[in-house]
Amino acid sequence: MEQQLKNIEKTYSIEKELGRGGMGVVYLATDRRLDRKVAIKVLNISGGNEKSDVPFEEVVQRFQREAKAVAQLTHPNIVSIYDVGSEDEAYYMVM
Repeated sequence: MEQQLKNIEKTYSIEKELGRGGMGVVYLATDRRLDRKVAIKVLNISGGNEKSDVPFEEVVQRFQREAKAVAQLTHPNIVSIYDVGSEDEAYYMVM
């Protein structure tokens, strides 16, 4: 498990990796507070973005815009955002 997930695991029990993409890694987890399954998307800062010409701050802003945009949507085929945050340079959203 990645070091950056240690603080996230205080609230969410991470079970396994579901997939990777250009922007991040998605994990299957359980919300310890509400005892429900969630997906956690963690922004991939070190695993690919160093090759990009996009500054770190812009990558974080895009991630935050994505979370805000998805949070405004309500549809059975679109995930709901339950939480968004950062812990020790680990930016994440919980769906």
